[in-house]
Amino acid sequence: MQTVIERLGLNQKLYWIIFIVFLLIVAIYSAQRLNNQSYWDSAIGNFMATLLGIIAGLPIAFEIERHRIKREEQERIIESKDRAKDVCSLLKEELAYNLSGLKVRQADKTSLPLEPLKFSVWEALCSSAEIKWINDPLILGSISSAYHYIIIVSEIESKCYQALRGINVQFTDGTFASQKLLEDARTFDESINRTITRSQYILEEGLVSLYTR
Repeated sequence: MQTVIERLGLNQKLYWIIFIVFLLIVAIYSAQRLNNQSYWDSAIGNFMATLLGIIAGLPIAFEIERHRIKREEQERIIESKDRAKDVCSLLKEELAYNLSGLKVRQADKTSLPLEPLKFSVWEALCSSAEIKWINDPLILGSISSAYHYIIIVSEIESKCYQALRGINVQFTDGTFASQKLLEDARTFDESINRTITRSQYILEEGLVSLYTR
């Protein structure tokens, strides 16, 4: 009964106050008709009928409520799994894009690719709190590690592009700022490759688990 009361938004203390006041009204009303036999005959008959109705109706009501709560819980579980599938698939696709971009960078380490690394999906999911649908710490830890390196390299490459298009300082050894920035970016290639590959594997396992459960 408390669950039903809470779902109706009623305060438990208020419920008991109303219940006690109702009992007091019935008791006072009945006391004033203590010698009225017809009143008591009618009251007892009504009480027995109400009692039988409660005895018969409560189990049915509780069973209906139990099934409703169970159905709502199942619907929440299905929704959670569907959202988790969508989030995992989006991240898997974005990580695959970055892994392809990494191969381009490793093929020619002396030039800056025009296409930057991508982390817009990750940022959107985090800012909108949609990432909450992934509740596996292993998956979250693996993905966040991959994006940690992706974002670092993306920021370094952005500075490299600005240097190439703007003031490209030349150092005493003859190298330019853009070259040093590009070299710094490439030092993270192995970390990116390792973390993305691991994330893709874990995401794939997670998706298989979601589809089979």
